[in-house]
Amino acid sequence: MVDMKVSGLTIDPLTNMPILVLKDKEGKHAVPIWIGLIEASAIATELESIRLARPMTHDLMHNMLGQVGVRVERVEVNDLRDNTFYASIFLARADGSVTEIDSRPSDAVALALRAAAPIRVAKKVIERARKIDLRDAARDQRTADPLRAAAVAGARSSSRGKDGAVGRRPPKPAPDLKDPVPEEHYRELLENLPDEEFGKWKM
Repeated sequence: MVDMKVSGLTIDPLTNMPILVLKDKEGKHAVPIWIGLIEASAIATELESIRLARPMTHDLMHNMLGQVGVRVERVEVNDLRDNTFYASIFLARADGSVTEIDSRPSDAVALALRAAAPIRVAKKVIERARKIDLRDAARDQRTADPLRAAAVAGARSSSRGKDGAVGRRPPKPAPDLKDPVPEEHYRELLENLPDEEFGKWKM
């Protein structure tokens, strides 16, 4: 396992789907993971230290675990199959026992950020992530959940609603990023995004 941190959130220039980018501490490895709008908003609120009037889902999960004496020990992104990432949340009880819970990476990361828990990625996932066709992965995410894809498209002009829901206005794709994008260009774009390109999720 390799310890990683959330480098930031950005928007896929082809699909307008949110991308969570994890990087190791040395910045040598980057793992882009396509996620849903709701999970991206949950991650963004924590990254930007935004406190909402009422607890959202991941805040509620974190609060419930704390109330029953359970803490998030760590989360792991442990597999990548058919362009789908798999993760686990490890929960530690007061007696020292640890339970592994299957999770989507986006939910695991959103919870880990709230618990200040380590985020680890298996070396095999890092290697496989470098070999997948990122264009196919992006399209798989878009077609796997068309409702979320539609929500992202509709969120271009959205803002915080009465219920505290978070929206964002994604940046316009660069004019030269037309489909199909060369694989090497696409990978370079995602792995070498400078820090100023992150934090695009305006709350």
